[in-house]
Amino acid sequence: MAFDMMTLMNNKSKAQAAGAGKKYELHNIPLEKMIPNPANELIYEVGEIEELAHSILLTGKVLQNAVVTAADENGNHVIIAGHRRRLACQKLVEEGHTEFAQMPCMVMTEPDDLLQELFLIQTNSTARVLSEAEKMRQAERATSILNQLKERKQISGRVRDIAAKMLGTTTGQLGRYNVISKGLNNEVLRAAFENSEIGISVAYEAARLSAEEQAALAEKLSQGQTITIRDIVERQKQAEVRKAAEESDMALPMQMEYMLHIKPRFNMTLTIQYIEKDGKFYAGYNYRAQNGGAASGINYNFPYESSQKAIEGIMVELAHYYPPLHEALWESGYSIVGCPVAKENPAEELRLTENQSEAPAESSTDENNHNKEDSVTQPPTRGTDGEELEIEDMREMWLRKRALRGVIQNLNSQVEYETMQVNINAESPVKRNTHRAMADIFQEYIALGKEEIADITARLGEWEELFDQEAGGK
Repeated sequence: MAFDMMTLMNNKSKAQAAGAGKKYELHNIPLEKMIPNPANELIYEVGEIEELAHSILLTGKVLQNAVVTAADENGNHVIIAGHRRRLACQKLVEEGHTEFAQMPCMVMTEPDDLLQELFLIQTNSTARVLSEAEKMRQAERATSILNQLKERKQISGRVRDIAAKMLGTTTGQLGRYNVISKGLNNEVLRAAFENSEIGISVAYEAARLSAEEQAALAEKLSQGQTITIRDIVERQKQAEVRKAAEESDMALPMQMEYMLHIKPRFNMTLTIQYIEKDGKFYAGYNYRAQNGGAASGINYNFPYESSQKAIEGIMVELAHYYPPLHEALWESGYSIVGCPVAKENPAEELRLTENQSEAPAESSTDENNHNKEDSVTQPPTRGTDGEELEIEDMREMWLRKRALRGVIQNLNSQVEYETMQVNINAESPVKRNTHRAMADIFQEYIALGKEEIADITARLGEWEELFDQEAGGK
């Protein structure tokens, strides 16, 4: 059913309209007395005049009456509907077809300027095929007019519902137009949308990006490349990740790196990353060797009192895990890790330690690591038969607990990422379900890791405090 503007009005307005007499009068009006409406130029493009003129010439007349306002003091009528028809007739007259010097017009006697403009929008919304940019502008203006009419209590109802019905669209589509109108602020992207070089879907997604992200898309468009939804969605994901990182309590500190000077003959590298937050230091590492290596992000489960303690704690931890690295660190002057052959030959450890102290260390670590006053409490390494094996078993469990905490932290990040993807892909059931399943799997791994940590904690007992002191951590 066609949209009727009378349905907009409340009962009072309808009564006033009913008592106002005829709303339209039919007249033939000279083209020169028909004045373009400024509101039309703000919303619509006036094109394809030559084709329309040819159609009018073939039929011999203008099939649809124009709509104009009542004459002003100079006899001029402002056009409400019929701008393209007037230009087409004007072209025919210039070509010698003077029979089109006048146009049949419905003279609208409605004095309300807002209702006149609303009628202009309604008629244009159905008169021809509009570009998405034109639809956006007419939706924006129609909504503004309806809001003003509602403030004047001339209409009742939800404005967006009324506008959608009037323009033959949906409230959801009006919402998209609104996002584009307010958010697509980059001039290049805006012009591309106005010229139909990018569609409404691309424009809508781009409008939700930051100014920097829009500028990056505009640069790509300026280089002759095509912008796709995939490009924009990827940028949205990156922006969301950055935003989440910025909002995270742990994302603010600046990360520093310290590369250890390991002798070249070992052909391995170890870089330790650390940051400071709230007076505590947190560390991660990147270890590379011929036969592999390992890496870990910043582990926030183990705070250290200083950057020095953080670096040394990571060295000690990795030395226990990787014997080749242990030897390389010791031979390169990092005596904090202890002598690799200490268990087999205590006398050899003493000799090597003395040799180490005679040569300048290549490390930036504390040169007084061997001073008695700076030494940490060490767990006993000798005792009755079987005690040493117990110590090493306990140490391995302690190291595994530290590693598990780092793994759980990384798994929690994965869960957050997969959950974010579930929300992003809300309209894609397959992707949404895939990301939800991955999040569930990671949650199961986290639960298993926590169970093992609890078991290790119970078995370690007081050994854990001793190993923590040895690592220089807390």
